[in-house]
Amino acid sequence: TFKTDVLYISINKQMNYSEAFSILQAIILSACHVMNIDNNEIAGCLQYNGNNGYVTYDFVIYDTTPGGAGHVRRFFDDTIINNVFLNAYERAKNCDCGGENGDMSCYKCLRTYQNQMHHDILQRRYVIDKLEGVVK
Repeated sequence: TFKTDVLYISINKQMNYSEAFSILQAIILSACHVMNIDNNEIAGCLQYNGNNGYVTYDFVIYDTTPGGAGHVRRFFDDTIINNVFLNAYERAKNCDCGGENGDMSCYKCLRTYQNQMHHDILQRRYVIDKLEGVVK
């Protein structure tokens, strides 16, 4: 058992695993930037939701410190959560990796040492497409 603070985020948009994982990484990196914390302080995972062919994923964000360091609690401030999503969208939108299609990622937008096993599925286009309606 690992007791810590947890935030459950649901974006009701159909998406596949690669899209959801790209968005998860964007949220984590953006939160670290907005809250000025190291990218090892919070982490996340995906919750699969499939119902009659309509597939969505929910995002579970948690403090990596047992008992919680309080970083996830800061998400409950409307200003912070709005800035996290806006920063995630803008970071993907303003990056130039993958050209106009945005069909890849780089260390400026989505890649980290921690997610290196998934670099082949991370695409900034997914973040742009799925978060555009959320931040506007």
